[in-house]
Amino acid sequence: MFFLSPPEKRGCQKKALRLYSRHIFHSDERWTMPAVGDKAPDFNLLDQNQERLELKKLLAKGKVLLVFYPGDDTPVCRAQLCDYRDHYTGFEKLGVQIYGISISHPDEHSNKKFAEKFHFQFPLLNDYDGRVTKAYKVMSIMGMPKRALFLLNQDGTILYKHVESLPIFRRTSDELLMELQEVIAKAPQVQASAAAGH
Repeated sequence: MFFLSPPEKRGCQKKALRLYSRHIFHSDERWTMPAVGDKAPDFNLLDQNQERLELKKLLAKGKVLLVFYPGDDTPVCRAQLCDYRDHYTGFEKLGVQIYGISISHPDEHSNKKFAEKFHFQFPLLNDYDGRVTKAYKVMSIMGMPKRALFLLNQDGTILYKHVESLPIFRRTSDELLMELQEVIAKAPQVQASAAAGH
């Protein structure tokens, strides 16, 4: 009979956990996820106030940060979005607009309750059928959105993306603002008029 020593057993357990997390929280679609330099998939979605927002019109106002998050008013999502709320002026100084995107039933209005409870300065968009989440390839095989960030230039080009390996992880505002500042400093200047025609 073959026995593993405790260190070998722990190593096998860690490897199994990594493989399991990849299976649960990722899908084969990750290989075709939009990359930096690609054009972002267009969309129009309702926000928490039932106002329909179109990406091309949002881009005409400035750079757009799409924040995909798994669920309204869940612990990590709450911490992440409240962190971005508390440092919102930092994003404004970079000329970045924030838009949260998640999946919830339109009749439940959970994104409206979430936004009002924590006084977010940015809209929370409801991708109730998962269409946009799938277009950005950030839907796990369990049907949950991955925690992901996409920064779009005004012409719709993806300047930055970050997808968490597990939903318990999140980018803090300090980390994110530092990364965005570096990316934006190197980004080509795009006129709003060009973005509006995207």
